[in-house]
Amino acid sequence: MLICLPLTGVSLPLIEELYFRGFLLPRIAHLRGWAPVVSTVVFALYHLWSPWVFVSRVIFTFPGYWFAWREKDIRLSIGMHVGVTSIVATSGTIALALNLL
Repeated sequence: MLICLPLTGVSLPLIEELYFRGFLLPRIAHLRGWAPVVSTVVFALYHLWSPWVFVSRVIFTFPGYWFAWREKDIRLSIGMHVGVTSIVATSGTIALALNLL
Protein backbone atom coordinates (compact mmCIF):
# COMPACT_ATOMS: atom_id res chain seq x y z
CA MET A 1 0.00 0.00 0.00
CA LEU A 2 2.89 2.34 0.72
CA ILE A 3 4.15 1.88 -2.84
CA CYS A 4 0.89 1.22 -4.68
CA LEU A 5 -1.16 4.22 -3.53
CA PRO A 6 1.36 6.98 -4.34
CA LEU A 7 2.14 5.43 -7.73
CA THR A 8 -1.10 3.98 -9.08
CA GLY A 9 -3.45 6.08 -6.98
CA VAL A 10 -1.86 9.50 -7.43
CA SER A 11 1.16 9.78 -9.77
CA LEU A 12 -0.07 7.77 -12.76
CA PRO A 13 -3.56 9.32 -12.84
CA LEU A 14 -1.98 12.77 -12.56
CA ILE A 15 0.34 12.05 -15.50
CA GLU A 16 -2.56 10.64 -17.56
CA GLU A 17 -4.69 13.71 -16.89
CA LEU A 18 -1.88 16.09 -17.74
CA TYR A 19 -1.48 14.31 -21.08
CA PHE A 20 -5.07 13.50 -22.07
CA ARG A 21 -6.82 16.63 -20.75
CA GLY A 22 -3.92 19.08 -20.46
CA PHE A 23 -2.05 18.33 -23.69
CA LEU A 24 -4.28 16.34 -26.05
CA LEU A 25 -7.70 17.91 -25.45
CA PRO A 26 -6.66 21.47 -26.41
CA ARG A 27 -5.14 20.09 -29.61
CA ILE A 28 -8.42 18.52 -30.71
CA ALA A 29 -10.51 21.57 -29.74
CA HIS A 30 -11.33 22.04 -33.43
CA LEU A 31 -13.72 19.09 -32.99
CA ARG A 32 -15.80 21.37 -30.75
CA GLY A 33 -18.40 19.32 -28.85
CA TRP A 34 -16.87 16.04 -30.02
CA ALA A 35 -13.51 16.83 -28.41
CA PRO A 36 -14.37 15.43 -24.94
CA VAL A 37 -15.96 12.36 -26.56
CA VAL A 38 -12.86 11.64 -28.63
CA SER A 39 -10.62 12.30 -25.63
CA THR A 40 -12.64 9.88 -23.49
CA VAL A 41 -12.59 7.12 -26.12
CA VAL A 42 -8.84 7.51 -26.74
CA PHE A 43 -8.27 7.42 -22.97
CA ALA A 44 -10.31 4.20 -22.68
CA LEU A 45 -8.45 2.64 -25.62
CA TYR A 46 -5.14 3.59 -23.99
CA HIS A 47 -5.96 1.12 -21.19
CA LEU A 48 -5.31 -1.87 -23.45
CA TRP A 49 -4.66 -4.23 -20.52
CA SER A 50 -8.34 -4.12 -19.48
CA PRO A 51 -10.50 -4.17 -22.63
CA TRP A 52 -13.40 -5.78 -20.74
CA VAL A 53 -14.09 -2.45 -18.98
CA PHE A 54 -13.87 -0.26 -22.11
CA VAL A 55 -17.59 0.55 -22.24
CA SER A 56 -17.93 1.24 -18.51
CA ARG A 57 -14.74 3.33 -18.55
CA VAL A 58 -16.20 5.50 -21.33
CA ILE A 59 -19.60 5.81 -19.63
CA PHE A 60 -18.28 6.63 -16.17
CA THR A 61 -15.41 8.94 -17.13
CA PHE A 62 -17.13 10.97 -19.83
CA PRO A 63 -19.24 13.19 -17.50
CA GLY A 64 -16.19 14.30 -15.53
CA TYR A 65 -14.13 14.91 -18.64
CA TRP A 66 -16.96 16.78 -20.35
CA PHE A 67 -17.40 18.98 -17.29
CA ALA A 68 -13.65 19.70 -17.13
CA TRP A 69 -13.70 20.56 -20.86
CA ARG A 70 -16.73 22.82 -20.49
CA GLU A 71 -15.28 24.66 -17.50
CA LYS A 72 -11.77 24.64 -19.04
CA ASP A 73 -10.39 23.46 -15.69
CA ILE A 74 -8.17 20.37 -15.68
CA ARG A 75 -8.24 20.27 -11.88
CA LEU A 76 -11.73 18.75 -12.06
CA SER A 77 -10.62 15.74 -14.08
CA ILE A 78 -7.43 15.39 -12.02
CA GLY A 79 -9.44 15.31 -8.79
CA MET A 80 -11.91 12.82 -10.23
CA HIS A 81 -9.24 10.48 -11.61
CA VAL A 82 -6.95 10.59 -8.56
CA GLY A 83 -9.92 10.21 -6.21
CA VAL A 84 -11.39 7.18 -7.98
CA THR A 85 -8.10 5.34 -8.44
CA SER A 86 -7.08 6.02 -4.84
CA ILE A 87 -10.38 4.63 -3.56
CA VAL A 88 -10.09 1.56 -5.79
CA ALA A 89 -6.46 0.91 -4.80
CA THR A 90 -7.23 1.34 -1.09
CA SER A 91 -10.38 -0.81 -1.10
CA GLY A 92 -8.63 -3.52 -3.14
CA THR A 93 -5.72 -3.60 -0.73
CA ILE A 94 -8.07 -3.78 2.27
CA ALA A 95 -10.06 -6.57 0.62
CA LEU A 96 -6.87 -8.55 0.02
CA ALA A 97 -5.65 -7.94 3.57
CA LEU A 98 -8.96 -9.18 4.98
CA ASN A 99 -8.85 -12.21 2.65
CA LEU A 100 -12.09 -11.16 0.93
CA LEU A 101 -10.64 -11.72 -2.53
